[in-house]
Amino acid sequence: MNRNNLQAKRTIRRAVLCIVAAPLLAVPALANPYPDPADPYGAAQMQSEDAPRSFTGVVSDAWITTKVKTRLIHKPGIAPLSMNVDTRNGIVTMFGSISTEDGKRMAGIEAEKVDGVMLVQNELQVIPTTAEKQTEKRDDQIRDSVQQRLATRGALHKDDIDVEVANGVVRLSGSVAQSGDRMIALSLARSTEGVRSVVDGLHVESQG
Repeated sequence: MNRNNLQAKRTIRRAVLCIVAAPLLAVPALANPYPDPADPYGAAQMQSEDAPRSFTGVVSDAWITTKVKTRLIHKPGIAPLSMNVDTRNGIVTMFGSISTEDGKRMAGIEAEKVDGVMLVQNELQVIPTTAEKQTEKRDDQIRDSVQQRLATRGALHKDDIDVEVANGVVRLSGSVAQSGDRMIALSLARSTEGVRSVVDGLHVESQG
């Protein structure tokens, strides 16, 4: 191989490397998506983002639930881990316990601020910190009783029913096959000893 051919091949090789490397060098270094040390979870950025919508303009229920929880996490006096947030057709339901009336009211206000929320059903139960342990123990007993009663009713065996209890208030959520099952479940919960009231969060799969 003569010197001219060798130099020509080296020149071609350098040109190929420059073409391949150019796009990589043009890409800026990835920045920290949440550069603010006071906001490590990027809550401010998440709250400023527009809600993703379907072609009909409807905001996803799952997206709404996530955004509500994110807002509550960053509010002092509110403990999201002690509450449950559900969204169905833009209607947000908050259930669980909270230590003050102000905290309950603030949680509802924060949920209403989320894009796509049509209505907030604030079912949070105010339980003073001093009574929390005793109330939790009583609620556990009530939940076990309600679950046992639902389990022994044959008509409900194929239904998917979740039971939550906060300060004697029972919330039933999940899905049932028909409206008759829904009425049976609510009746059993209401008639359980220690239950103060029942919140209906059941979804009927078939209206027939």
